[in-house]
Formats: sequence, structure tokens, C-alpha cells
Amino acid sequence: MRNVVRWTENPLRWVDALHQQMDDVFNRVYQDGSEVAKASTWAPRLDLVETEGAYEVKVDLPGIAPENVEVNLNDNVLTIQGERKVETENKEKNYHRIERVSGTFYRAITLPAKVDDEAVQASFEHGVLHVVVPKKPESRGKRITVQAKQN
Repeated sequence: MRNVVRWTENPLRWVDALHQQMDDVFNRVYQDGSEVAKASTWAPRLDLVETEGAYEVKVDLPGIAPENVEVNLNDNVLTIQGERKVETENKEKNYHRIERVSGTFYRAITLPAKVDDEAVQASFEHGVLHVVVPKKPESRGKRITVQAKQN
């Protein structure tokens, strides 16, 4: 007799991962409708979390000053861009490895519901940009209680 195992995860989760990777590629190549992005463009990693009342985005931007970051929201597309300044090489030091990325960065995130663009908040702490984009009250949805019908 064979045991039946119920698959509780989304069996097409890999499709979502592939979609995100393709978005990352196209965001790097076609930023703001331009045909070719600058060679120095990079895309920082981010988390997008949906709560009942808002979308929260956290972006890792270590070593970047808040004044070098620009956040915009237009037609439910949140864009985050800026620049990590290139450190000048010190000729008195022998560099064995230089792996940290510098130059401009750009991310664009399409939010799936109507959002309140007047109430967006952004903060920066310990190299992490935290953006909270509240949902409009009418787009938050409503739970409807199902009642038993009395005969």
C-alpha cells in the first residue's frame, strides 16, 4: 500500500522565482523605458511584504547615504534608485580583492493593488531602506461573514 502525501506548497513556485529573475534582468536592461542601461547599474536585493493595510519594502543598501537614495511612486510603480559612490583606490594599500559593487542602482516594483500615494513613508536605518506604502481603504478588502439560513 502506498502512502499519499499531500503537497502543501505551491507546485509552480519555481515559475514565480523565474518570473522574478526575469524582472530583475529587464529592470537592469530597460530602466525607465531607455533601451540600454548604464554599465555601472546594479540592483540591490529587496523584500516585499504585504500586510492587511500596506505593502512594506526593505532594501539592503549598506554603505549608501540616505541622501543618495531616491524613492518615487507613480501609477502603483515604486521606484528606488540612487548611487553608491566609488571609493578611490589608495595606492599605499595592496588590494587583493575588490568585490563590492559601486555605481548607480535601480529597482522598480509594480504593486498589485491601489495604494495611497499621499501616505508613503520611507526610513533608513543600519543600511536598510524601509518603505511603507499604505493601501487605500477601498482596496483592503472586506471579510464577509457567512451565516446559516434559518428555515
